[in-house]
This record gives sequence, structure tokens and C-alpha cells, in this order.
Amino acid sequence: MPGWETGAEPVGQPLDAIGISRHTKHMKRTNLMLDESILDEAHRLGGERTFSRTVERALAEFVRRTKARKILDLTGSGAWHGDLAVVREDRPASGSKRRGAR
Repeated sequence: MPGWETGAEPVGQPLDAIGISRHTKHMKRTNLMLDESILDEAHRLGGERTFSRTVERALAEFVRRTKARKILDLTGSGAWHGDLAVVREDRPASGSKRRGAR
């Protein structure tokens, strides 16, 4: 676009005013040795357009699952104190009545 420089906002207009997000996605170029049959199968099953997107999606899923597993490690640790029924609002807390139909 005219008036754009690398990383610069359009001249005279803040990015927010023209509906462009200020979020930056950092990318890293790398060279990986991957099992071709696994990559092909993941690419086919995932339906992504590129191998890069297939690998990115697999990594994101790995991170999500690993974080979720770590939450389970906190079970019984005493790290959280509270009433889950109140937080979830699906059951009345002891001695209280439900607030109405969903």
C-alpha cells in the first residue's frame, strides 16, 4: 500500500482507525528432517494447504495438549481453593438455591 514502510503505520492514520490489528506474529524459518510418510499422512488428514501449515498445526496441538496435561498434575496439590460448583454455576453451592432455568 502506498505510504507503508516495513513495520510502519500508514501515513496520517493509526492502524486502529483503519481496522488493522497491532498483533505481530513472529515466524522462524528452519530446516527440518521429517519422516516423509508421517508428514504426508498428517498433511492429508489435516487438510492444510502447505506442509509448513501442517507442521505448525501439529506443534500448536502438541503445546495445547501438553499444557492441558500439566493442569492435571495440579490435582490434589492444593494450588486452587474454592467451590467448583460456584465457579461452574451448574450446581448450587451448599445451602444456596439455583438461580433459574438455563
